[in-house]
Amino acid sequence: MAIESQGDWDSRRRSYIRTASSSSRLSLPILLKSHMRMSQISPQNALHWYVVYTKTRAEKKTALLLNKMEITCYCPTRREVRQWSDRRKKVDVPVLPSMVLVRIPEQERVRVFECPLTTRYLFMDGKPAVVKEEEVQALKESLEQGVILEHEVTPLVPGERIDLSEFGFEAQEGTIKYVSSNHVWIVMESLGFVVKLRLAK
Repeated sequence: MAIESQGDWDSRRRSYIRTASSSSRLSLPILLKSHMRMSQISPQNALHWYVVYTKTRAEKKTALLLNKMEITCYCPTRREVRQWSDRRKKVDVPVLPSMVLVRIPEQERVRVFECPLTTRYLFMDGKPAVVKEEEVQALKESLEQGVILEHEVTPLVPGERIDLSEFGFEAQEGTIKYVSSNHVWIVMESLGFVVKLRLAK
């Protein structure tokens, strides 16, 4: 069996050190990218829908200003025909009185107050109310269904059973949207309201 000399051992040791050093340099960018991905999906950077109160009759203007500030804002409206003595006009009527929905990271919530028409956030249980994405989508889809004759927003009392027997269906836990022949109910539990729409037949 060949006996390894000191020179051979030193040569192999230097080769090992060079290889280990090279591997460390190659792995560093991978580690940094991994850290960046984790930072990007951290809870603080996650986008949520929040409810912002506005000044009276300023919902649409607030949404316009916030969108110009590059803050995603949704002001639910329904189209209504109003009759004046000399003309008729189609107008978009806000569905949520003195409220708009904003989609923004938690740490940037204070930005909405750069708009002079905002007043405060809706709080529930001592925290800003976060509206579920499926509730927002259900509301959007319902408002795009057709001609809406009227709407109503009523408070959702915790623990109270919703009476839907008048419209031919029963409330089911976890259900967001109920539809009958010409009525749509959107149960926005995280918002604390039920939005009721009556559609044209």
